[in-house]
Amino acid sequence: MIGAMQKSYLPTEHGQIHVRALDADGEATRPPLVCLHPAPYSGAYYETVMPLLNEGRLVIAPDYPGYGGSYPLDEPPSIADYAAAVLAVIGDEPVDLMGFHSGALVAVESSLLAPERIRRLLLIDVPYLDAETQQKFYSQVAKPLALDHELDCLDKAWDFNVASRKDIVPLDRAFDLFVDQLVAGRRDYYCFHAAFTYDCVARFAEVTTPTTIVATRSPLLDATQAASQAIPAARLIDVTDITTSVFEQGAPVIARRINAVLNDG
Repeated sequence: MIGAMQKSYLPTEHGQIHVRALDADGEATRPPLVCLHPAPYSGAYYETVMPLLNEGRLVIAPDYPGYGGSYPLDEPPSIADYAAAVLAVIGDEPVDLMGFHSGALVAVESSLLAPERIRRLLLIDVPYLDAETQQKFYSQVAKPLALDHELDCLDKAWDFNVASRKDIVPLDRAFDLFVDQLVAGRRDYYCFHAAFTYDCVARFAEVTTPTTIVATRSPLLDATQAASQAIPAARLIDVTDITTSVFEQGAPVIARRINAVLNDG
């Protein structure tokens, strides 16, 4: 790795977008890789794996509007809104897009909005769900943080990020994710709103960008396999040796798979 992670703000019509970037290790001979984060986090989600992916390529992880350091939003956006913000910061040269969970939906939509600017899609653990299933999840997660003056209002976020993962995720990393989730405050559900109102069935069928889908042994395994059937000519890779913490415990394994896909042509 050459140098440290660089952070910058880029002005766009969607407000300032905060971006992390890691220069190529060695000469940049491959297209940049843009990493699209899951809800309710920011591009910081990829800090564990970016140094494993930058051989011969620039690696970029933007924060969607309203997350991390990017400009906040007043109203819940759509996946298309997030995709437009991503396209505003990546320039005109073709890039590879990688998305995890809801980030996979943003990657798909970005490829539909500007197919000439996306060389390849790499989608990991994809929430490819029909409308009925989306509505079920929407009612569970697409609601504001119940913030009040008592610290126990943060118990759910603490349990999910830290307490329940104490044997599999280093404490410092777990705490960073906890803090990252809180940055969006009461609006932390905006990306869930976008994800669970996105027409996966119609939009995935329109993808023409070469696509590789990676399925770990996660609760999204069936949905991810269904996504591979929905995108014409998509290639499916099962990584069943990863059962949890894809970008923590599983970072070395998933990085090898990602590099193998992206370096193949």
